Amino acid sequence: YYKKAFHSYEDGNLCWEAALEVELASCAVGARNFPTFGPKGEEAFRGAFRNAFEKELKVDIPEQAVIVDLGCGTGMSTRPLARNYQQAKQIIGIDMSPYFVEVGRKLLEFSPNSFLEGGAWVSDIDFDDRIDYRVGDAASTGLLDNSVDVVNVQFVVHELPIEVSKRIMDEAYRILKPGGQLWVGEMDFESPGYAAQRANPLLFSLIRATEPYLDVYAEGQTSLRDHIAAKFTHTRVIAATGRHYALVATKHGHDDSISEPGTLEDDRFDKEGNYRVEDTHLQLWDNRA
Repeated sequence: YYKKAFHSYEDGNLCWEAALEVELASCAVGARNFPTFGPKGEEAFRGAFRNAFEKELKVDIPEQAVIVDLGCGTGMSTRPLARNYQQAKQIIGIDMSPYFVEVGRKLLEFSPNSFLEGGAWVSDIDFDDRIDYRVGDAASTGLLDNSVDVVNVQFVVHELPIEVSKRIMDEAYRILKPGGQLWVGEMDFESPGYAAQRANPLLFSLIRATEPYLDVYAEGQTSLRDHIAAKFTHTRVIAATGRHYALVATKHGHDDSISEPGTLEDDRFDKEGNYRVEDTHLQLWDNRA
Protein backbone atom coordinates (compact mmCIF):
# COMPACT_ATOMS: atom_id res chain seq x y z
CA TYR A 1 0.00 0.00 0.00
CA TYR A 2 2.88 2.41 0.73
CA LYS A 3 4.23 2.09 -2.82
CA LYS A 4 1.26 3.86 -4.37
CA ALA A 5 1.52 7.33 -5.90
CA PHE A 6 0.80 10.04 -3.32
CA HIS A 7 0.45 13.80 -3.56
CA SER A 8 1.18 13.76 -7.31
CA TYR A 9 4.51 11.95 -6.82
CA GLU A 10 4.66 8.82 -8.96
CA ASP A 11 6.88 7.13 -6.36
CA GLY A 12 4.75 8.40 -3.49
CA ASN A 13 6.71 8.95 -0.31
CA LEU A 14 9.60 6.85 -1.56
CA CYS A 15 11.49 9.62 -3.33
CA TRP A 16 13.69 12.63 -2.55
CA GLU A 17 11.27 15.09 -4.16
CA ALA A 18 8.47 14.23 -1.74
CA ALA A 19 10.82 14.26 1.25
CA LEU A 20 12.30 17.65 0.38
CA GLU A 21 8.97 19.31 -0.38
CA VAL A 22 6.70 17.88 2.32
CA GLU A 23 7.32 20.63 4.87
CA LEU A 24 6.58 23.33 2.31
CA ALA A 25 3.37 21.52 1.40
CA SER A 26 2.47 21.34 5.08
CA CYS A 27 2.86 25.11 5.33
CA ALA A 28 0.29 25.44 2.56
CA VAL A 29 -2.11 23.23 4.53
CA GLY A 30 -1.63 25.39 7.61
CA ALA A 31 -2.20 28.56 5.61
CA ARG A 32 -5.48 27.21 4.21
CA ASN A 33 -6.72 26.19 7.66
CA PHE A 34 -5.77 29.51 9.28
CA PRO A 35 -5.60 32.03 6.41
CA THR A 36 -5.65 35.11 8.66
CA PHE A 37 -2.27 34.05 10.08
CA GLY A 38 -0.61 34.25 6.66
CA PRO A 39 2.83 32.56 6.63
CA LYS A 40 2.34 31.57 10.28
CA GLY A 41 -0.75 29.53 9.48
CA GLU A 42 1.13 26.26 9.99
CA GLU A 43 2.21 27.42 13.45
CA ALA A 44 -1.41 28.27 14.31
CA PHE A 45 -2.57 24.92 12.93
CA ARG A 46 -0.12 22.92 15.03
CA GLY A 47 -0.87 25.16 18.00
CA ALA A 48 -4.56 24.29 17.79
CA PHE A 49 -3.70 20.63 18.29
CA ARG A 50 -1.36 21.40 21.16
CA ASN A 51 -4.13 23.39 22.82
CA ALA A 52 -6.57 20.53 22.30
CA PHE A 53 -4.24 17.90 23.74
CA GLU A 54 -2.93 19.92 26.67
CA LYS A 55 -5.81 22.16 27.76
CA GLU A 56 -8.83 20.11 26.78
CA LEU A 57 -7.66 16.50 26.88
CA LYS A 58 -5.19 17.02 29.76
CA VAL A 59 -2.49 14.75 28.36
CA ASP A 60 0.03 13.28 30.76
CA ILE A 61 3.77 13.36 29.97
CA PRO A 62 5.76 12.00 32.92
CA GLU A 63 9.36 12.86 33.74
CA GLN A 64 11.85 10.84 31.71
CA ALA A 65 9.08 9.85 29.31
CA VAL A 66 9.70 7.96 26.10
CA ILE A 67 7.55 9.34 23.28
CA VAL A 68 7.12 7.54 19.96
CA ASP A 69 5.98 9.44 16.86
CA LEU A 70 4.61 6.96 14.33
CA GLY A 71 4.63 8.06 10.70
CA CYS A 72 6.96 10.89 11.63
CA GLY A 73 7.90 11.87 8.08
CA THR A 74 10.71 14.44 8.20
CA GLY A 75 9.92 15.31 11.80
CA MET A 76 7.24 17.99 11.55
CA SER A 77 5.39 16.43 14.48
CA THR A 78 8.48 14.95 16.17
CA ARG A 79 10.34 18.22 16.66
CA PRO A 80 7.43 19.98 18.42
CA LEU A 81 7.07 16.99 20.74
CA ALA A 82 10.71 17.43 21.76
CA ARG A 83 10.40 21.20 22.06
CA ASN A 84 7.14 21.18 24.04
CA TYR A 85 7.98 18.34 26.43
CA GLN A 86 11.43 18.98 27.79
CA GLN A 87 10.82 16.43 30.55
CA ALA A 88 10.88 13.61 27.98
CA LYS A 89 13.99 11.44 27.93
CA GLN A 90 13.70 10.27 24.33
CA ILE A 91 11.55 11.00 21.30
CA ILE A 92 11.60 8.22 18.71
CA GLY A 93 10.33 9.02 15.21
CA ILE A 94 9.49 6.05 12.98
CA ASP A 95 8.65 6.27 9.29
CA MET A 96 8.61 3.76 6.46
CA SER A 97 10.27 6.13 4.00
CA PRO A 98 14.08 6.17 4.21
CA TYR A 99 13.99 9.41 2.22
CA PHE A 100 11.85 11.20 4.77
CA VAL A 101 13.92 9.88 7.66
CA GLU A 102 17.20 10.97 6.09
CA VAL A 103 15.88 14.47 5.40
CA GLY A 104 14.65 14.62 9.00
CA ARG A 105 18.10 13.69 10.27
CA LYS A 106 19.80 16.28 8.07
CA LEU A 107 17.39 18.99 9.19
CA LEU A 108 18.32 18.29 12.80
CA GLU A 109 22.00 18.31 11.89
CA PHE A 110 21.85 21.58 9.93
CA SER A 111 19.27 23.26 12.24
CA PRO A 112 18.22 25.93 9.70
CA ASN A 113 16.29 29.09 10.48
CA SER A 114 12.91 30.00 9.04
CA PHE A 115 12.64 32.10 5.88
CA LEU A 116 10.72 34.57 8.06
CA GLU A 117 14.02 35.22 9.82
CA GLY A 118 16.16 35.24 6.70
CA GLY A 119 16.88 31.53 6.86
CA ALA A 120 16.66 28.80 4.24
CA TRP A 121 13.83 26.63 5.60
CA VAL A 122 10.10 26.92 6.22
CA SER A 123 10.49 26.85 10.02
CA ASP A 124 13.10 27.21 12.75
CA ILE A 125 14.73 23.90 13.65
CA ASP A 126 16.80 23.36 16.77
CA PHE A 127 19.15 20.43 17.22
CA ASP A 128 17.97 18.02 19.92
CA ASP A 129 19.93 14.87 20.70
CA ARG A 130 16.89 13.27 22.35
CA ILE A 131 15.32 12.79 18.91
CA ASP A 132 16.02 9.42 17.29
CA TYR A 133 14.69 8.91 13.75
CA ARG A 134 14.31 5.34 12.54
CA VAL A 135 13.17 3.69 9.32
CA GLY A 136 10.48 1.21 10.22
CA ASP A 137 6.89 0.02 9.99
CA ALA A 138 4.48 1.77 12.36
CA ALA A 139 2.48 -1.46 12.57
CA SER A 140 5.56 -3.46 13.62
CA THR A 141 8.02 -1.18 15.39
CA GLY A 142 10.22 -3.78 17.05
CA LEU A 143 9.95 -1.89 20.34
CA LEU A 144 9.44 -3.84 23.55
CA ASP A 145 6.05 -4.47 25.11
CA ASN A 146 5.00 -1.89 27.73
CA SER A 147 8.07 0.27 27.06
CA VAL A 148 6.89 3.78 26.09
CA ASP A 149 4.76 6.49 27.68
CA VAL A 150 3.17 8.23 24.69
CA VAL A 151 2.49 7.19 21.10
CA ASN A 152 1.68 10.04 18.72
CA VAL A 153 -0.01 9.43 15.35
CA GLN A 154 -0.61 12.73 13.58
CA PHE A 155 -1.94 13.15 10.04
CA VAL A 156 -1.01 9.57 9.17
CA VAL A 157 -4.09 7.37 9.00
CA HIS A 158 -5.87 9.28 6.22
CA GLU A 159 -3.07 7.99 3.97
CA LEU A 160 -3.58 4.33 4.90
CA PRO A 161 -6.05 1.50 4.41
CA ILE A 162 -8.23 1.22 7.51
CA GLU A 163 -7.01 -2.28 8.34
CA VAL A 164 -3.42 -1.02 8.37
CA SER A 165 -4.45 1.86 10.63
CA LYS A 166 -6.05 -0.61 13.02
CA ARG A 167 -2.84 -2.64 13.15
CA ILE A 168 -0.95 0.54 13.99
CA MET A 169 -3.32 1.24 16.88
CA ASP A 170 -2.83 -2.34 18.09
CA GLU A 171 0.93 -1.82 17.94
CA ALA A 172 0.60 1.42 19.89
CA TYR A 173 -1.33 -0.44 22.59
CA ARG A 174 1.31 -3.17 22.74
CA ILE A 175 4.29 -0.85 23.23
CA LEU A 176 2.58 1.55 25.64
CA LYS A 177 3.19 1.14 29.35
CA PRO A 178 0.16 0.66 31.60
CA GLY A 179 -1.28 4.15 31.92
CA GLY A 180 0.36 5.25 28.68
CA GLN A 181 -1.49 7.36 26.16
CA LEU A 182 -2.18 7.22 22.43
CA TRP A 183 -2.57 10.63 20.78
CA VAL A 184 -4.21 10.87 17.36
CA GLY A 185 -4.73 14.05 15.32
CA GLU A 186 -6.57 13.75 12.02
CA MET A 187 -9.01 15.05 9.44
CA ASP A 188 -12.62 14.72 10.57
CA PHE A 189 -14.98 13.83 7.75
CA GLU A 190 -17.89 14.12 10.16
CA SER A 191 -17.16 17.86 10.53
CA PRO A 192 -19.46 20.11 8.46
CA GLY A 193 -16.62 21.47 6.34
CA TYR A 194 -15.20 18.15 5.22
CA ALA A 195 -18.64 16.55 4.96
CA ALA A 196 -19.67 19.27 2.49
CA GLN A 197 -16.42 18.89 0.59
CA ARG A 198 -16.90 15.15 0.24
CA ALA A 199 -20.50 15.68 -0.89
CA ASN A 200 -19.19 17.60 -3.92
CA PRO A 201 -18.20 14.82 -6.36
CA LEU A 202 -16.02 17.01 -8.59
CA LEU A 203 -14.13 18.64 -5.74
CA PHE A 204 -13.59 15.44 -3.81
CA SER A 205 -12.45 13.57 -6.92
CA LEU A 206 -9.70 16.16 -7.38
CA ILE A 207 -8.54 15.76 -3.79
CA ARG A 208 -8.83 11.99 -3.90
CA ALA A 209 -6.64 11.90 -7.02
CA THR A 210 -3.58 12.66 -4.87
CA GLU A 211 -4.77 10.75 -1.77
CA PRO A 212 -5.48 7.13 -2.81
CA TYR A 213 -6.91 6.07 0.57
CA LEU A 214 -8.82 9.23 1.49
CA ASP A 215 -12.23 7.82 0.61
CA VAL A 216 -11.42 4.61 2.47
CA TYR A 217 -10.42 6.66 5.51
CA ALA A 218 -13.57 8.79 5.33
CA GLU A 219 -15.75 5.67 5.17
CA GLY A 220 -13.83 3.94 7.96
CA GLN A 221 -13.25 6.82 10.38
CA THR A 222 -15.95 5.65 12.79
CA SER A 223 -14.80 2.03 12.57
CA LEU A 224 -11.24 3.07 13.43
CA ARG A 225 -12.38 5.14 16.39
CA ASP A 226 -14.50 2.26 17.69
CA HIS A 227 -11.53 -0.09 17.30
CA ILE A 228 -9.39 2.19 19.46
CA ALA A 229 -12.13 2.59 22.07
CA ALA A 230 -12.67 -1.17 22.35
CA LYS A 231 -8.98 -1.79 23.00
CA PHE A 232 -8.08 1.03 25.38
CA THR A 233 -9.56 1.68 28.80
CA HIS A 234 -10.78 5.17 28.08
CA THR A 235 -10.93 7.19 24.85
CA ARG A 236 -11.91 10.82 24.41
CA VAL A 237 -12.18 12.73 21.14
CA ILE A 238 -12.73 16.47 20.67
CA ALA A 239 -12.67 19.01 17.85
CA ALA A 240 -9.19 20.53 17.49
CA THR A 241 -9.95 22.82 14.53
CA GLY A 242 -13.11 23.32 12.52
CA ARG A 243 -12.21 20.27 10.43
CA HIS A 244 -9.92 18.10 12.56
CA TYR A 245 -10.19 16.02 15.71
CA ALA A 246 -7.81 15.23 18.55
CA LEU A 247 -8.11 11.88 20.31
CA VAL A 248 -6.47 10.54 23.45
CA ALA A 249 -6.80 6.89 24.45
CA THR A 250 -5.43 5.66 27.78
CA LYS A 251 -4.18 2.15 28.39
CA HIS A 252 -5.38 0.40 31.54
CA GLY A 253 -3.41 1.38 34.62
CA HIS A 254 -3.41 5.18 34.34
CA ASP A 255 -6.38 5.65 36.66
CA ASP A 256 -8.44 2.60 37.47
CA SER A 257 -11.30 4.80 38.64
CA ILE A 258 -11.99 6.64 35.39
CA SER A 259 -14.22 4.19 33.54
CA GLU A 260 -14.91 0.66 32.53
CA PRO A 261 -12.68 -0.56 29.68
CA GLY A 262 -13.97 0.47 26.29
CA THR A 263 -15.45 3.82 27.33
CA LEU A 264 -15.63 6.46 24.58
CA GLU A 265 -16.37 10.15 25.16
CA ASP A 266 -17.12 12.02 21.95
CA ASP A 267 -17.23 15.76 22.65
CA ARG A 268 -16.84 17.10 19.11
CA PHE A 269 -20.43 18.33 18.89
CA ASP A 270 -22.55 20.37 21.29
CA LYS A 271 -26.08 19.43 22.37
CA GLU A 272 -27.55 21.13 19.31
CA GLY A 273 -25.33 19.08 17.02
CA ASN A 274 -22.96 21.91 16.15
CA TYR A 275 -19.26 21.24 15.74
CA ARG A 276 -17.64 22.85 18.77
CA VAL A 277 -14.83 24.65 16.91
CA GLU A 278 -15.41 27.27 14.24
CA ASP A 279 -14.31 26.37 10.72
CA THR A 280 -11.63 28.88 9.71
CA HIS A 281 -10.56 26.96 6.60
CA LEU A 282 -10.13 29.07 3.47
CA GLN A 283 -13.11 28.55 1.17
CA LEU A 284 -12.42 27.79 -2.47
CA TRP A 285 -14.08 31.01 -3.60
CA ASP A 286 -12.13 33.19 -1.17
CA ASN A 287 -9.15 35.20 -2.37
CA ARG A 288 -6.35 35.86 0.08
CA ALA A 289 -3.83 37.17 -2.44
